Amino acid sequence: MTDSTSGDLRKYVVFVVEDEPAWEAKSDAERQDTYDADYRFGQALEKRGGRVVGGSGLAHTSRWQILENVGGVTRRSDGPYAESVEQLGGFYVVESPSMEAIVESAEEMMPVHVRLEIAPGFDE
Repeated sequence: MTDSTSGDLRKYVVFVVEDEPAWEAKSDAERQDTYDADYRFGQALEKRGGRVVGGSGLAHTSRWQILENVGGVTRRSDGPYAESVEQLGGFYVVESPSMEAIVESAEEMMPVHVRLEIAPGFDE
């Protein structure tokens, strides 16, 4: 997916998976360390020709709503859907010349996050 402002950049989403109880137990200083690492990710990506174009942290999964199609009927339930302490904690929408540039840049975030998942956007 390209346009006149992004050149040959493609869109990707970087999903940040967190351990919710561990995140809630962090001090303000420990959370700041996480925010600083995430900021360094954006800086590292820019050095590799990419950029962060959007994203957000997400509220605790206890506040989520899940909609599921069960035999053509919509079933609604409270989140989280997955029974695990590891949940999606946030995401970044990025533009990058390559997956490799994101992976290399994401090393900045690995010391403070449980898991990162990087998905390419769907090019038409």
